[in-house]
Amino acid sequence: MNLSEVKEKILANETIAIEMMRNPAELSEWVIWIRDGDGKSFLLMNEFDVAITTTDANQVLLLLRSLGVKHANIVL
Repeated sequence: MNLSEVKEKILANETIAIEMMRNPAELSEWVIWIRDGDGKSFLLMNEFDVAITTTDANQVLLLLRSLGVKHANIVL
């Protein structure tokens, strides 16, 4: 699911769950999982359909905040 889709869902008050966790393929990176109301899970992607990953958890939290996210689960 890309950034604009997530932002649209948040603005439409659709129920989505957001989980930030370590990338299973590269434990030094963080990824964001989006679970929609149907229970389907998606990685957060940029507009070029590339998964958003970063080694700085603060960057991920700032990105989520800029999208309007108010609640997210963090898996350490």
